[in-house]
Amino acid sequence: MSTKDELDRIRRVYSSNYQPRSTETSYPWHPLNPISIYYRQTQERAIIHLLKKYSIPLEQIKILDAGCGIGGLLRFFTSLQAQPESLYGVDLMPERIRIAQQISPKLSHFLVGDIGYLPFSSKSFDLVCSFTVFSSILNDDVRHLVSCQIVEVLKPGGWLLWYDFHRGTSPTTRGVPLTEVDRLFGGLKRVALFSMHPYRAASVARRSLFLCEILDRIPLFPRTHWLALYQKY
Repeated sequence: MSTKDELDRIRRVYSSNYQPRSTETSYPWHPLNPISIYYRQTQERAIIHLLKKYSIPLEQIKILDAGCGIGGLLRFFTSLQAQPESLYGVDLMPERIRIAQQISPKLSHFLVGDIGYLPFSSKSFDLVCSFTVFSSILNDDVRHLVSCQIVEVLKPGGWLLWYDFHRGTSPTTRGVPLTEVDRLFGGLKRVALFSMHPYRAASVARRSLFLCEILDRIPLFPRTHWLALYQKY
């Protein structure tokens, strides 16, 4: 499968499987759905921990979200004092970029694009984020191409914040084992790692967010996602 074929496949999947304008709270990723609330809150707590531990000054740095969707992560960063004019988001889906532009701070930058060919100069960003992007890419060559682009636009000393699932596959997704992440970003050093979300967390969250919180605190309970921080030296 060529790069173009893989990108066309991803566009079809996102067009048919995901609903960025859904008004139904039964849709799992609606912001008021318990599943969405659980995943968002656990991500945000872990991100804040990493930002504080490694003294990453969001208010002073230039940030790229590669595969930004409707811009939720970048808006979260603005609540932590990141400057809107220093925030950049790229996504394959034009509808998602239009929504991001409508609901995000006006000085933020959102672009439709293929993150395998990022339209930025080398060593442009202090922090690059990749959230549930690589699990949507089934082609190994395209995964490698995207990882190379991310490393290329990252400044020396800059950070990669990675979040994706490592367990399970489907016809449209494939988990990304940590060994593969380390290989894809071999030029970076992994400095922190969170194992996140108990197995079947979505099913549990439908019934009880409190129970999800309890399961999160059981160390040996199987997890499905990694949140990792890498640094470029």
